[in-house]
Amino acid sequence: MPLTAIKLHVRQQEAGVLLDPIRIELNRLTARLDHYLAKATIDDASVEALTRARTAVNQAAEAVAAIEAEANGR
Repeated sequence: MPLTAIKLHVRQQEAGVLLDPIRIELNRLTARLDHYLAKATIDDASVEALTRARTAVNQAAEAVAAIEAEANGR
């Protein structure tokens, strides 16, 4: 028997508010990848992989920020 989802909030929430913590976490991941690239001892293949991951995470953060701004009417 499937479980019924429990709502997190009693009142309706807006996308712009809910997207803010997502954007913040994506920015933290970008910073973590920057730290790894700057401080970790890694081979060239790992540098390439982490750089590609950083680009992907950064693009996601930018996309979420744009969606958030749109949702907030900016």
